[in-house]
Amino acid sequence: VGTTAAGWADLGLDLLLINLGTNDYRIGAATPAAYRQGLEALTTAIRASNPDTGLIFVVPPQTDGTVVTPLSQYRDACYEHCMTAGCEMLNLLDGWGGYTTDLFTDSLHLNAAGASAYVGMANAAFLKL
Repeated sequence: VGTTAAGWADLGLDLLLINLGTNDYRIGAATPAAYRQGLEALTTAIRASNPDTGLIFVVPPQTDGTVVTPLSQYRDACYEHCMTAGCEMLNLLDGWGGYTTDLFTDSLHLNAAGASAYVGMANAAFLKL
């Protein structure tokens, strides 16, 4: 759907969890400042056509991938964005603990138990379903 308002209007969203940052800290394609600019553009696009949609930005947990820029710098950029834009943040980097093979299928991707833990943390923090 991208960072333009077109396309977001058709989705009729009430709540959106946006998980970004894993590839950024591993590959270094986006600096923390560029990452924050991307969050800002995405927020603007979504709110342009869905002003009442709740936005929760998720800082991913630490993976076992090669680190180019510490994920904590992306966490801090996400926090600053959320405070400025009035969004929520789910911080899996600090709330999850370190990398564990019990929750990942490989060094980067969650398995079923990891996905369940992710959803459980989001539910406990925001949804309480």
